[in-house]
Amino acid sequence: MRQRTGGPVVLSVVAGLSAILQTTTALGTERLVRRLDESNGLEASSVRSLAQDRDGFLWLGTPAGLVRYDGIEVRRWAPLVIDQLVTWVVAGQEEVLACDRLGRLFRVTAAGAALVSVPGGTPLAVEGHTQFSRDGRLWAARSGGLQVRDRDGVWRSFPPEVFDSEPVRRLANGQGDAMLVATDRSLWLLDAGQPPRRLAALPGIVGMLAVADGSLILTNAGADGAGQILEWRDGRIVTRLRLAGARPIGLAARGAVVWASFDRYLAALRPGLDPEILGPQDGIGSGGPLLVDTEGSLWLGTYRGLLHFPEPETVAWGDRDGLPSAHARSLA
Repeated sequence: MRQRTGGPVVLSVVAGLSAILQTTTALGTERLVRRLDESNGLEASSVRSLAQDRDGFLWLGTPAGLVRYDGIEVRRWAPLVIDQLVTWVVAGQEEVLACDRLGRLFRVTAAGAALVSVPGGTPLAVEGHTQFSRDGRLWAARSGGLQVRDRDGVWRSFPPEVFDSEPVRRLANGQGDAMLVATDRSLWLLDAGQPPRRLAALPGIVGMLAVADGSLILTNAGADGAGQILEWRDGRIVTRLRLAGARPIGLAARGAVVWASFDRYLAALRPGLDPEILGPQDGIGSGGPLLVDTEGSLWLGTYRGLLHFPEPETVAWGDRDGLPSAHARSLA
């Protein structure tokens, strides 16, 4: 009986899979997803920022403050000190920093958190982004330009004139110890011992990602309101993806795959394949910050909690992907 009923099922499943693989480069869209929200520990489901420290802890910036997640327990961190919405969390080799909506920068400690100050004891006011470079320096965007704290604790500044008086908005690691800087209208490169170099005139940059082959993946908001994924290579910019009415937010690399989040979508760029776009029909209700952890899992902060994709490249095919039935029982 098993042989008679099983044979046609196997043949139909294999035929369906063959048809899918031969006619499209898109993957199945159903993935294993775990959600962390108000029902299982978060005080506020909106996740504004993500970082992972060297010990493996995840740090979440939320409207309720700073949260630490160890994979099991959700813990509000230093609630009496960090009592505002946390807009940025960054993790370096030796410390974790969090910035609240008032622009105050805090150093996370084992006992709680403490304000970061500039020489003279004045709290460091951050008006843009903060980022650690790979050599351990801390970069902070301010109205007066860009400030850098060396590993020995000495601060120095890049005045606004260095960037043609354009406000610094975003920071990201480039190749080696170099830093990518996005201003209102341009993309810049700061490399050790070299003067700042403008790589491109490009407004509205949100995400910057250095790729191993020397190219850069960028996201920005186009003049028409479309969210874009762009590739910069040898001074030229090529558009890889445009999504109408989509606001770009996060950008992360998992091996050779680049993931980009928008306010309503999650997109994957794979070498040699068309972009894959996941949206509300795939359970992506909103998009936010992205993180690939040390184990290769993909994390997406949203307005409705933190989504965890343990193996984002592992997918399931069903009848909505072209199979004759979602009830496949065997495969040959």
